[in-house]
Amino acid sequence: MILGGDVVLAEYLLVPGKDNFIMLEELSSDYRFMKGQFQVTYALKDRIDQATLLPDTIQISEGFFESVVRD
Repeated sequence: MILGGDVVLAEYLLVPGKDNFIMLEELSSDYRFMKGQFQVTYALKDRIDQATLLPDTIQISEGFFESVVRD
């Protein structure tokens, strides 16, 4: 987790065995546009004193993304 864009407070790792996925639903023929869905679960690697207010687990379900690649 990053605070203020430049201070790392904690490290989270992907939880194996969970239903983590990225599903690409659309990809343009020139590979410049894509969209899809994702789901992921992360667990806190090590708890440090400054990270006492951070969650042990971060779970994102029904995630959605769209991306345009520009020159």
